[in-house]
Amino acid sequence: MTGPQEDNRTMMGVTAQTLGEAPAGVIDGIPGAAALVDEFLDVNDSITVNSELQSTNIKGSAEMKAQRRGEMTEKTLNLCLMGRSYVVDIGDPVLKQELSWTEGKLARLPDIMLPLAAELLPYGVTTALTDDAVASIAAYRVFIPEPRKKIVKRSVSTKEIGKLITKGVGILDKLDIKLAPLVTSRPEFLSSYMSSRIVISTGGRVIALRFTVVDGDGNPVEKAVITFEGLRLVKKTTAKGNCQVHHFMPGNYRATLRKFGMVEKVVDFSINEGLRTKIDAVMEGVLVGV
Repeated sequence: MTGPQEDNRTMMGVTAQTLGEAPAGVIDGIPGAAALVDEFLDVNDSITVNSELQSTNIKGSAEMKAQRRGEMTEKTLNLCLMGRSYVVDIGDPVLKQELSWTEGKLARLPDIMLPLAAELLPYGVTTALTDDAVASIAAYRVFIPEPRKKIVKRSVSTKEIGKLITKGVGILDKLDIKLAPLVTSRPEFLSSYMSSRIVISTGGRVIALRFTVVDGDGNPVEKAVITFEGLRLVKKTTAKGNCQVHHFMPGNYRATLRKFGMVEKVVDFSINEGLRTKIDAVMEGVLVGV
């Protein structure tokens, strides 16, 4: 979500709580107000449901996928290793090439390995081993789309939240007008309601540091690696030679710029509270033959 959406979402949560604590009969006494409140509370509940979808554990699915892939690779590779003895006997150069794959290739091409199991039976490849490999492949394939599916689900829920926030704010704009007459009969509640309607800007993501890296001719240096002394932070420049960092604590820092074929560059800089630091760095090419 964007910063303004986050701010409106927070406002809606506070307003929903205020409306839920409204004195008995206050809302019902205003024509059309109760219906608007019910509609708004439904929208706010829907935002909560979609927010829970955003907490999907994508990392966990990726880790499980990697684990299943490792198990599949290990068991398929086991068949491959047993088959090397068979290759020595028959002298098949094509099969020899197939059985010399790296572990990564085996993981991508298990279907070619498994049909060899029958021919490799005298060499230690049993039905149990083959079945175990087939099961591990099936278990891995189940998890192949999981991380992507969860990313799509979270993206869909984020878009839905944006629509719901817009709808909720529109309802509250109407409710503001409906509740305005309470200024004389229920001034304390109206004041509480209007206070909850204030959108407090928490600010967006502020860029604390921006690098622009060029070569001696002024051309952007792409994929220059920037490391920061004392920090576990590594950045790379874009095609335009830029890179930026958010949320840098105030203080003095040293950065080192590296790129193959260019002279290493060290830059000292300071970060000040609330200010963006801009650094223009020039990297010279290595002189050949010097």
